[in-house]
Amino acid sequence: MQMRKVNFPVALLLGALLMPLAWQCKNITKPDIREKVTGLEISPERVPMFTGKLHEKCFTLDLGFSEMEKIPVLEQVTVFFTEESELSGVDSVRVGYSDGENSREFASSVPVAGKVVFDGNLELSGSSHSLYFDITLKPEADLLTRFGIAEIELSFKNYKALMVKPSESYVHRTALV
Repeated sequence: MQMRKVNFPVALLLGALLMPLAWQCKNITKPDIREKVTGLEISPERVPMFTGKLHEKCFTLDLGFSEMEKIPVLEQVTVFFTEESELSGVDSVRVGYSDGENSREFASSVPVAGKVVFDGNLELSGSSHSLYFDITLKPEADLLTRFGIAEIELSFKNYKALMVKPSESYVHRTALV
């Protein structure tokens, strides 16, 4: 059996072309964070919403973790609204974060095509976390403005995404004055 000689420049080029594939494989093997979740709940605030006003903590996502080797880094939150939602009266949505002692804003955005996406960077050290969602209605929002949460996706830098569905459905509606 005769061995073929490999041309060094060809081998170098082939290696350079395959290197990005190895990086992609690394991203596919993110650990599942669900195994470390100790508590997970979406809670709606059951109050009427008035036009032209900020409504703090319309709904809250509470999240608990057991001990982990790597601190989860939250990079994106996506809220998917129910099909019956009418979001034309929603001016903006803001996500805040609290660990029980400190609070800060994670991101702000506007709903587009039945969902709202928030990009940020937040290390979730500790065991107890809350994301709260503040909604501002437009001054001209009508009584058809309403929304319900279908599910929330939490995307992490170092873990697989986590999908959260509410345990019960609730529809936020515009109030009559």
